[in-house]
Amino acid sequence: ESPNDLKDAIVAAHLVADEGRIELQRWIDAARRTGLSWSEIGDTLGISKQAAQQRFKATEADEEAVHSHGDKIVRPL
Repeated sequence: ESPNDLKDAIVAAHLVADEGRIELQRWIDAARRTGLSWSEIGDTLGISKQAAQQRFKATEADEEAVHSHGDKIVRPL
C-alpha cells in the first residue's frame, strides 16, 4: 500500500468514527428521553453510570448551543 492509500484509509476511518459517535449520542439522547437510566445505559455500554453521564450528558452550554444554533454537540471519546 502506498502512503496516499494509507492517508485515504485514515481519513475514511476518521469520518466513520465521527459518524458513529454522532449516531451513538443520538441514541443515548433518545434513550434518556424515553426514561432509560444512566445505570441502564452504562450497563449496556459496559461502563459505569458515572462514566456514561460524563461522556454523554449534555451540559447547559451544550443545550444552549443546540437551541441557538441548531447544532448537536458531541464530545469526543
